[in-house]
Amino acid sequence: MFSRDQLRRAASLTEEDFVQLGKCRRPHNRLGFAYQVAFVRLFYRFPQQQPLELFEELVCFSAAQLGLDAELIELYRNRQPTISEHQQTIAGYLRLRPFTGVATLCLAVSCIESRTRRISSKLRPVVIGYASISLILLSGPMMKAVRTVALFAAVRPSDVSPASAGSML
Repeated sequence: MFSRDQLRRAASLTEEDFVQLGKCRRPHNRLGFAYQVAFVRLFYRFPQQQPLELFEELVCFSAAQLGLDAELIELYRNRQPTISEHQQTIAGYLRLRPFTGVATLCLAVSCIESRTRRISSKLRPVVIGYASISLILLSGPMMKAVRTVALFAAVRPSDVSPASAGSML
């Protein structure tokens, strides 16, 4: 799914990440925390918790950076309270904020613009750029975001107030 170069660019752990990882006592918790940080950086959302959404190549990449066995993720994935707690910690650490009404409206405008040009491939860089610059955290599978945008794309942007757009978290 991702090339080695893409993983290196987006999912490599930083010095600050290692400081945060030092707060995790057990190896499987360090791996799980690192995996979730990498996941957020690649997908702009957290992995689903029940069951924990795993991408083997990302687990292996995260484990290799820590010098741990990738199989330790199995111990982590069974600890839903820890997964949830880590997601809260990561959101604060990375200064993420929920994908809210204003962000949905901006995304809908981009979607409308893309649809009028009949070039849907132009939407993806807009979404990724907006999410990276704004540190927006998308919740749930991407299809949920697409469905939400589709609902708003059928409405003129001036008719949608930020408060009525709702939250995706």
